[in-house]
Formats: sequence, structure tokens, C-alpha cells
Amino acid sequence: ETAVAATSAYTPHLAQRSTLYLYPWVPDDAPPLDYILIDRYLKSYPLTEIERNDAINNLMADPTYVIEKEVDGVFLFKPNGTPLPG
Repeated sequence: ETAVAATSAYTPHLAQRSTLYLYPWVPDDAPPLDYILIDRYLKSYPLTEIERNDAINNLMADPTYVIEKEVDGVFLFKPNGTPLPG
């Protein structure tokens, strides 16, 4: 089963997953995440707009994460994945 952390707008759509976390609340003892899904524009509890943008920018700067897909400000990050073509 794929482990996912997502902002609040997407957690209802992923609720059938056995390993789902509300981003950024991922316990320290959680299994490694397979994906992080963050929307730059939709309000998402508990993050403010500034915190969402900071989270996206921090993940983009983190060499252990790549953007697997991005559509209209919705980012799907994958640890140790293959980056999108430049």
C-alpha cells in the first residue's frame, strides 16, 4: 500500500488508503512516504498560504524529493524519484 501525505483538500479522496496522513502531520515513526500531495492554491488546514508555499519551496529545494507531477499548482512529490524533464 502506498503511503501518502496530502493537504486537507485531497484527504477525503484518498481516505480508502491504509496509510494516509494530513500534511504536514506525519508522525516520526510513520513508514516512509511514497508521495506528498500539496495544492499551492486551495486553502488547506492547518497550513496558511505562506506555509503552503514555503512547504512547496522547501520540498523543491530538498534533493531527496522530486516533482513527479505538477498540474495547475497541484504538486505530487516523490522521494528518490525521477524528476520531470526540464
